[in-house]
Amino acid sequence: CLSLPPQARQELLLRHTMALPVQMQTEEV
Repeated sequence: CLSLPPQARQELLLRHTMALPVQMQTEEV
């Protein structure tokens, strides 16, 4: 695991959670 600052970790997590629903939608269509 990479040791990232809390801010970077939160940003990465936010991007991941935001990209998840989009991926699911594109897969469903």
